[in-house]
Amino acid sequence: MRYTLHHILYEVRTELRRALFRYKNPLTYQNYQNLRLQKAPGSEYSLEGYDRYGCIFVRIPKNATQSISLSLFGNLGGGHLPILKYNVIYSRKEFQNYFKFTFVRNPWDRLVSAYHFLRAGGVGNEHDMKWKERLEKYYPTFDTFLKEWVNSKDVAWGMHFKSQYQFVCDENFRIMVDFVGYFENLESDFDYVKKKLGVNTSLTNVNKTKSKKNHYRNYYSSETAEIVARVYHHDIRIFGYNFDDNRSAPPAITYGQVVS
Repeated sequence: MRYTLHHILYEVRTELRRALFRYKNPLTYQNYQNLRLQKAPGSEYSLEGYDRYGCIFVRIPKNATQSISLSLFGNLGGGHLPILKYNVIYSRKEFQNYFKFTFVRNPWDRLVSAYHFLRAGGVGNEHDMKWKERLEKYYPTFDTFLKEWVNSKDVAWGMHFKSQYQFVCDENFRIMVDFVGYFENLESDFDYVKKKLGVNTSLTNVNKTKSKKNHYRNYYSSETAEIVARVYHHDIRIFGYNFDDNRSAPPAITYGQVVS
């Protein structure tokens, strides 16, 4: 491989980021390393399966990633860590060699699912119940939620509402995974991943949002659909979505690609 100045500078920044993370967050770094030693079953979260299969699964909320993780690894992997966290957890060689993948979803559909999931209490933990109380009190309807809360600043700190590109891109919008699966192509893309890993398993359906009963387009007016288009414009551009298309085929996305 021929190294350009841009590539060399990128690698220097990556190594610097790793070193700074370990220096400033030694306990967190050690906790991540401990996750690599925990084995399933018995551990709710574990990276042991990632090392066993030579992969990194970036789990984006509300994209069937809990079902995928349980089916492949028997636990929830590393939770909803972004790719840049894995970039410091693993060595340079490991990160380069491991098969890195994720699953994305139409932003309009994902937002409907996330709202109704948390409005119903999510999985019942403290975090989700606080969201349930907040939504019931301040945003009892999806329309109100869209008009009064959904903006670029607020969605950035809400895990279930955070833009998907933030989980798999670096600060320069550089794609950091090898394969982007699509929620809309869930079965076929899951088959590709399990064959890539050499795993013979079926996809377990868990954590489905039961209160979301209609097609996502029915929850929007032209005004509120435009709010999502504005707030999630990077997801829409990078992953090739639009409001009227639930996406049937992924775009050509390659590791290291800068999507401008």
